[in-house]
Amino acid sequence: MQNRKNDRKKLKTLVKLIILVIALASLFYLSIDRLDLEEQSPTSVSQNQNSQQEEISQPKQNQEEVTGEMFVHMIDVGQADSFLFVQGENTMLIDCGTRGEGDDVVSYLQELGIEKIDVLVGSHPHDDHMGGMKKVIDAFEVSQIYVSDVSNCEITSNWYATLWETIMEENLPHQTLKNGDYFNVGQMQVELLAPIAYQGSNINNYSLVMKVSFGQTDILMTGDAETEIEEEILALGEDLDVEVLKMGHHGSDTSSSEAFMQATSPEYVLISAGIANKYHHPCETTMQYLEDNQIPVYRTDESGTVIMETDGKTIRFDKKPGDYLSGDELEQKKAA
Repeated sequence: MQNRKNDRKKLKTLVKLIILVIALASLFYLSIDRLDLEEQSPTSVSQNQNSQQEEISQPKQNQEEVTGEMFVHMIDVGQADSFLFVQGENTMLIDCGTRGEGDDVVSYLQELGIEKIDVLVGSHPHDDHMGGMKKVIDAFEVSQIYVSDVSNCEITSNWYATLWETIMEENLPHQTLKNGDYFNVGQMQVELLAPIAYQGSNINNYSLVMKVSFGQTDILMTGDAETEIEEEILALGEDLDVEVLKMGHHGSDTSSSEAFMQATSPEYVLISAGIANKYHHPCETTMQYLEDNQIPVYRTDESGTVIMETDGKTIRFDKKPGDYLSGDELEQKKAA
């Protein structure tokens, strides 16, 4: 009798063990299926971009000890953005123009003899900033891609889906950035000021706002971040003083508030905009502020591609400063 009880106990234990093994196996296969779905789903791409988190926490450099020079090319891509940073053999490309201008960006880089892009940045997923990125990826070896996290937004553009298909198929290192992140490209140090807390639906406000430092020269790249984001950055209470400011949103009145301009107090301003663009960029109020404060402005709609050069102390441009005319006024001047 005792032996039968022992046998029943052993049988019950064995049954429980089998059930536990089956349950664990089911959970394992379900998790594998879920991972496969996440890798294949275009809508989840931007939520799975943290494969190399250690790369954005490199030791900060002593910016007093830089050598050589840094060049910043504000490439003329019409009503769009594309900025190339070159320091020695190190390259960083921030934005790539529209799908239509992507070939022009590729040609410009090839004419400079560039074969590899160390860091490729997409400030935010609008065509006039990231539309040409696939053509750049197809033409050059790219070591690292940085983008903003737009998982709160529903982006249905075919070009954006195709871009991410290419990035995933080629297994290119990619990662999202946020306030507080920083990384180095050669002797260039890049610090992220935004995104911070914004979770709305305005894709412009997910723009990566980055301070690029080389020696004593600081350049603030703002993408299309609007005044709401500028207020978030100002609230941090950090020192925002820079030598060069890339005006937000092509000089639109949705960006570059007076408070933000006063906090950044740039010595020079860069504006990338197309001649006779339908948005009337840059706007009159923006240009009036620059004129009132006598801040030299360099603009693609007037001068084409502009190249800045710095040794970390002094800054030189290959073009003369432009007019303080709004986009509409410049169009009228050129038509006269």
